[in-house]
Amino acid sequence: MANSDARGLGVGFGHCDLHKSVAAIGGLLTLPVLQANTLRLEAIAHLALANCNGRRSPTLQNASRWFKSVGTRVGPLEDPAEDVFVTRVIFDGANYRILEGLREANGHHLQHILHAVEGMPDRGKLRAAKRSCQALLVLSDLLCARADLDAFLEGPGRPLEALPIKSIPTMKQLAARTTFSYRDLAVAGCDVQWLSRFVLPRDEQSISWSPNEPSAFDRQPLLDTGSEIIAALPSALGAVSRTRFPWTQNWLNRSVQGGPEHDRQF
Repeated sequence: MANSDARGLGVGFGHCDLHKSVAAIGGLLTLPVLQANTLRLEAIAHLALANCNGRRSPTLQNASRWFKSVGTRVGPLEDPAEDVFVTRVIFDGANYRILEGLREANGHHLQHILHAVEGMPDRGKLRAAKRSCQALLVLSDLLCARADLDAFLEGPGRPLEALPIKSIPTMKQLAARTTFSYRDLAVAGCDVQWLSRFVLPRDEQSISWSPNEPSAFDRQPLLDTGSEIIAALPSALGAVSRTRFPWTQNWLNRSVQGGPEHDRQF
């Protein structure tokens, strides 16, 4: 999206509260009926993150206007969904649900990475990678449980031109799907410290969006309010689980080369 387009579209977000808006837009990304509109909703999330600085709670009418205005730029890029909406992966003997998002065969590729991560030495940076992977998977599964999303659920396939505001939850209800108190996470066995590498720093929240290049927000799709974690881009959780750890890929490359010394530096 060109900077001029982003500036023009961003005007409609300024009066709304940042955290409430981003959380609710994240909730829209959990609606199967909008699966084929994921690209548009991710663009809306980026615009909200960069432009919301008011105090008003967003309404479905606001969301409908954002959906339509951003659709004039992004709509032509949308395609019918070809994957399931929700898939399932296994890590350390437990099942976790994740959204497939925009990445082709996301769950399939993530599962291969998770199998490799399970076999890594449990020390140093690799131990941190394991704990962080599991924490993000726990968060993803909690989100799917709140949204009542079963594994292998499919959306209707084709993009919508307008937001069906009469048949979807309120913005407050949608925000509740993606907002987790520290206590919620602790009860689920998810330590907030292991999610920290996925949290977008506040000084990086004025960002742009492109359909062709991942942004900082795509790579760190969580926000931390000081008492809650917001899964602001639920559709990115699976992809970030397999791309956020450079030392993980480094270890995999070294292990392919073989030799008993390949993991010592970790």
